Amino acid sequence: MLKERLDIHLRLDPVKKSVHTKYKESPVNQIINQESFLLSESYKLQRIIESGVSKVTCSGTLKSNKNDSPSEKVYIKKHTNVFHEKSTPIDFHKQLNLYREAQILSFVKHPNISRLVDIPCPTSKKEFHDVYFVTDLSDVGSIKILLKNPKLDDRRITSFMYQILSAVQYLHSADIVHGSLCPKNITINCNGVVQVRGLKSARPASTSLPADVQNTASYTSPEELMSLAVDLYSDIWSVGCILAEMLLKKVLFDGVGGIKDYICDMMRVTGTVINEHFSNLDLYGHSSMCSLSDMKCKYNPLLVDLLQKMLCFEGHDRITAVEAMRHPVFSGIHKEGNVVWSASKFNWMDEKELFESECIKNAMYKLISN
Repeated sequence: MLKERLDIHLRLDPVKKSVHTKYKESPVNQIINQESFLLSESYKLQRIIESGVSKVTCSGTLKSNKNDSPSEKVYIKKHTNVFHEKSTPIDFHKQLNLYREAQILSFVKHPNISRLVDIPCPTSKKEFHDVYFVTDLSDVGSIKILLKNPKLDDRRITSFMYQILSAVQYLHSADIVHGSLCPKNITINCNGVVQVRGLKSARPASTSLPADVQNTASYTSPEELMSLAVDLYSDIWSVGCILAEMLLKKVLFDGVGGIKDYICDMMRVTGTVINEHFSNLDLYGHSSMCSLSDMKCKYNPLLVDLLQKMLCFEGHDRITAVEAMRHPVFSGIHKEGNVVWSASKFNWMDEKELFESECIKNAMYKLISN
């Protein structure tokens, strides 16, 4: 049950430090529901959360190496057989994404971004096949379970949205575009604290790059769907889609057809005028989609105004994350001291150096063994 204490985002508590340091003990094979995890005995597995072909996630606890500290509740994600002898181009792409995510998780420090607790080190580089990420556990889970709840009122929506924007603003200040913001990558705990996760698709904010669509299509920006260059404004579109879902209690863009149908829906909702690039699109076949301007009479006008500023078809017309935090809808909770800026820009390495799987494996092993 979500507690009523939803003002926690106002305090912006310091990022909690891990209760442990690197353990020197050898890992042991732990099995839960026929899934094998090679971890030190300091970990206790509790429950499988998700199981797939290439990854398994479970909840667990991590014993502190300090006698007076309690065990920490953690979320353990095992990426299976990441490094193997016959890597394909698809494997290479996955390896690169995981290495990038490990670097970013090691860098970011914000109360509304998932905290990296540990990346357990393998026994040797030769035996390095699986990759484990251990992060703090959100005891309620993904915000997906709340989006259709009729008790998700304006006060809760405002609280959750402010925290999401705070995390996104921090990432953007560190030169990081999240790249896959959607409900499954946002979790919440019983105190109403939101955390953004899933940074494997992140990219530099300072350089517009061609789209490499990793997000769920319903939350993907128009420029990404059209394979155009993307930047930090693409994240803002995704956040806007999440806000719309909180208000409507349903996905804004369900895209029953292909990309063309998504683009038609996006143009109708945003009120975008058809130009020569989209002259072949039929917007009138999508009359079930309400425009943003029509929503003001049904929902909180200030929340809809913020939504309109996020869901602009052209990326450069969208509001920034820090501007969104200063929007009048947050006037009762916003303070400039709540805006957390990264102390430095994330150092994006030249990935041309990682031209084959063995290079990524060496870099990853070096990162987690230090």
